[in-house]
Order: sequence, then structure tokens, then C-alpha cells
Amino acid sequence: MKRILSGIIAFTAIICALTGCGKETSDEAEEVTTSETTAVTEEETTAEEKTDENASEADISNASCEDTIYEFIDAYNAQDYHKTFEMQMPDDIMKVIDFSVKYDEKEKRDADEIIRVFQRGIYGNADDEHVEVKIKNIIEKEPMTEKELLDRKFAFGMYEYMVRFVNENGTDPDLDESSIEEAMSKLDTDDLVKQAGISDGYRVKMELENEKTGYTYEGNTYVMNYKGKWKIDADCILGSAMLNSLKQLEGFARSIYNGQNTAIVEMDEEFYDIDWKTCFIVCSDESKDYNVPEEFDRDYFMKKVRRYFDAIDKTEWFSVICNGVAYVTAYVKDKPENIETYPDFKNDKEEVISVIGEKISDDMSFDERYNICVDTIAKKK
Repeated sequence: MKRILSGIIAFTAIICALTGCGKETSDEAEEVTTSETTAVTEEETTAEEKTDENASEADISNASCEDTIYEFIDAYNAQDYHKTFEMQMPDDIMKVIDFSVKYDEKEKRDADEIIRVFQRGIYGNADDEHVEVKIKNIIEKEPMTEKELLDRKFAFGMYEYMVRFVNENGTDPDLDESSIEEAMSKLDTDDLVKQAGISDGYRVKMELENEKTGYTYEGNTYVMNYKGKWKIDADCILGSAMLNSLKQLEGFARSIYNGQNTAIVEMDEEFYDIDWKTCFIVCSDESKDYNVPEEFDRDYFMKKVRRYFDAIDKTEWFSVICNGVAYVTAYVKDKPENIETYPDFKNDKEEVISVIGEKISDDMSFDERYNICVDTIAKKK
């Protein structure tokens, strides 16, 4: 048994890439599948569809999709990885996880770790601070479009296939990673969609609140009728693509820092002729930019930053850029007393930043901190 887990995780990575927030996926699905598969007969498919319809009529009234969303958020806030995982997956998915644990000879991961890996998109990495969110309001609920429904059927069809594959091959002593890869190469999109167990569903828009910062924003999720019970597609539940990782939920200053420094690296690699050794200030209020080099293209810089953190315009911030590194101070407009700095200016190896860090205290206002940065840079010019 060789690297079974890596094959399954790679298998699932394809699904995650195809069913992300706002991604046009069903058109891309043909690129990663072929029409060669062990097809389910028309009779079997028809029977399964009828079974799903009967289950839908009998069981779906037991819980509204709104209740399911609240239940999911409660589980997320409690960091109940197993429950949030199972609420996003078809029945018997734990058989796949148990199979992975049993035959994984290289990574030596247990079930808990595998489940966390699957959910990094909403929980972040293991060392990230968990930030609770709460639903302030469900704004609207609309039936999924045909395209959205097809995407979710494709994803669930993949997961259902994984369960069947393990049920049928889990005891095969000759099973290895190449066997999984061969089976994957023969998958057919139409068959996966037919076997998904998804009959219909809704796209739900919510107003969420980050309980650490008090910032509110919109999150979206898909709630699907799977064999008479609700299942969640939670990829976008915590907000837009730039708000769904915990590194960004932790605080605006850190998020802006990540986005701006990534933009700086990209601009440097594109051979932008900028004297990064100059210390200058870029602000949310462009009129307060200070000592910015003439060759610095602010619009291009901000365009890049918004690709990594599209909520940057929803707060006030300034960044001191020295030696090609951005040091950020920000506060949330909804909660202005929550001023954040990232990274810590004190004792930084960059002299100007270290001097600023010694002068700034926690009780200073946003404007007071900005003025200290301007004065310090002016004295170093």
C-alpha cells in the first residue's frame, strides 16, 4: 500500500479547486475527467434518482436550511472539526478517512489531521488563532442556478465515488496509489453528476460578524438537498475569497501586511525601478501619502493588494514602507478603538521602524501614530 492518502487528498484537491467561490467549474470539469468510466446503468441511475426524490419528500422538512446554517456556524465556533466536516460531506465519508489512515505509510496522519487538512479553507492552519463568527442576519435565500447546482453535483459525485471506491476496493491487497490514479483517469463527469445524490438547493447570503474585530461582512453558502437531508458547501461561508482564511479574519493590519508585501515582491520581480531603501508612507487616504518615490506606481500597487485582500477599502490604515517591507497600522471603521499594528514596530531590525516603535504607545490615537511616523521619516531624510 503506497501513499494511498496522498492520492485521495490530491483527488479531493481537484474538487476544491473546481468548486471555489464564484468559480466557473462545470465547464472546466471536462478538462480533468474523461468519458471512459465504468458507467452506472440507466436503470440504476433512474432508481437512485427516484430514491432521492422520495427521501427528499419524506425527510427534508425535518430541518430548514436556515437551521442547518446556524448549526454549522455553532459547530465552527466550537471548533468541532468532525461535525463541520461531516456536514459538508456525503454519508459514509469517514470510511474514506479511516481507509486513508489505515494504509498511509508515509505521512502517518491520523483522522483528525486529515479532517483538518480538508478544512483549511475555513479554519486556517493548525497554528492560526481561531476567531468566532456569528450570523447577524440571513439576507436572502435563492434557488441555485442550473450552473451552481451542476457544480455541487459534480463535487458530491466525486465524494460519493470515493466512498464507493473504498467500499469496493478497500480490502484489495494489491491496491496502491497507481490504482487510484488509474480509476480517477476513467471518471466521467455525467456519471458523477447522476450519482451525486443532490436534487436541489439554495444559495444563501448572510451578514456575519467577526467577534474579534466587530467587523461585519457578507458570507455566502450553498445548502443542498442530499438524499433528503441538508448538506453545506462552506467554501465561501466566512466571506469572500479574501476573507475566508483565518489569517485574514484575525485582523486587518495583518491582512494588509500580507497583501502589500506580496505586491512589493511581485513588483520587484517585475523589475519596477523603485528605490525600496527609501522610507515612505502609503495611506488609505491618498492625500496623506508621504515621501513616496516618484517611480512608485500607487494605483498598480493597490490593484495588486486588492487581489489578495479585497476588504482593504473597508478600513483606515497607513503603511510605513522601509527597505521593501510594509509595516501596517489599521483600525476597523465599525470599531475604531481597535487599532492594530502588524508586525510589532518595537525592536525591529529596521532602524526607522524601531525608533517609531519606541515612540508609539497603546493609548495613542490613529492620527497620533501617523504623525510620529511622518516626523521620524522626516528627520531621517
